[in-house]
Parts: sequence; C-alpha cells; structure tokens
Amino acid sequence: MNKSKFLKKSLAMLLALMLVVAMIPLSASAALPEDLTAITVNGVNVSLDAPTVEVKNGAAEVKAGNGKAVTIGGKAYTPDSTGGATLSVASDGKVSLVEGKVGLANAAVIYYGGVKFTATAADDALTLSGTTVTVADSDTTAIDVSGATTGTAVVAKTSAITFATGKVVTLDSTNTTAVTVTKTASGYSFGTTSGDVKISGTNVIPGTVTVNLGSSGKLIGATDGSDKLTIETGATLTSLGSNFAAT
Repeated sequence: MNKSKFLKKSLAMLLALMLVVAMIPLSASAALPEDLTAITVNGVNVSLDAPTVEVKNGAAEVKAGNGKAVTIGGKAYTPDSTGGATLSVASDGKVSLVEGKVGLANAAVIYYGGVKFTATAADDALTLSGTTVTVADSDTTAIDVSGATTGTAVVAKTSAITFATGKVVTLDSTNTTAVTVTKTASGYSFGTTSGDVKISGTNVIPGTVTVNLGSSGKLIGATDGSDKLTIETGATLTSLGSNFAAT
C-alpha cells in the first residue's frame, strides 16, 4: 500500500515537472550542440557550424561568424570572418540580412529593407551599416529596389539597379564611382558626391527618380552610341552625358 502511494506521488511529481518544462518558451536564444550539422527553419534546410539560433516574430535569426558558411535552402551564405553576421529566415523562406557582412554564393538571394539582392557570381559580398547596404567593389550583385522601404539605401559601383519592371540602370563593370540609391517618401534618389558614373546597355530612369551627381558629374555611356538612356517624364537630373542615344 505504501509502495503504491509512493509511486503515485512520484508519477504526479514527474508529470508536474514535465508540464513545467513544456511551458518553457522555445524562442530563447541558445547555442546549438557542436555535433549538430543541420536544422530545418520554417521548412528551409539550414546547414550550419554551431551558430546561435533565436526565434523572433515567426522568423529564425541565425547568428554566425568565423567565416564559416551557413547553407540555407541549398545556397551558401558566408558571414565575415571578423565581425560575423546575423541572418533571418522568414516563414516564407526569405533570407534577410539583419546585421554584419555576408558573402553570397552565386544566385543566392538576400533581402534588407524590402530590397532584393541577387548574387551574380560566387563570393559577392554585402555589408550592412545602419540602414545602408554596401555592395563590395567590382561585385555585380543585382539590386531590386522596387519594394524598398523609406530610408533604406544601397551603395554600389557595378550593379544593375531595378526600380520597377523594365526600368533598370546598369552601372558599367568599369565604373569606379560609388552610387547611392535611397528610397525616399516620394520616390528614389540616385546620386554621388562627385564624379562621372558609367552606365551600359539599355537604361531607363523612371519619373520617380531624382539624379544628383554633384556640380559636374555626368552619366556616361559608350562613345559609339551603343548604350541607350531613356529619361521618363518627372525624373530630375542635374547633368547628363552627351554620348547617349537618349529618348
């Protein structure tokens, strides 16, 4: 009889303990075991080397460093070896840059502030500082700012920048002047502090864009007239290169 009472009390205590453990929130930040090589986040496979994972507002934030790649959805994202990076994987599988610097595998896609970045080569690199994302020099990462939130800015030298479907400005691969594109309340600003900006291919500046290249800067195309530039009604420009077949 006493043994039966003891077992009942023990089972009751064990059940109560299990209930308490079950109530502990799983959203707390925790370092993963060193022998764990992959997890599934919002249905997306994440291969990793013992980063820290934290759940915030339905998205999983993956913090990693030491230059070791984190593979998300089959694409490698390599945090900076010095400062590391924090990436967020949303419920729809989108990967976003939360902080730091990250290298991207070819065709890897990452977002920040509604801007979509698509790597066009291996090891394209992005650095987030405040609300500005800077594309590494010479990288041709494709940038789509059509969904950007107000105040978000991108800096690039050799990227193609999409403002809307069919409205793209392509910074030439030989361009050495950094261009800053910022989403404003009324549209976009596209500018530099000084220097000419080389663009190539067929370019369209929509009416929502204000171009400011300083007191003497110009948009420059190929001297043979092969590059095209269309400036839509409403766009504001401080200067324009004269070697375009502009319409």
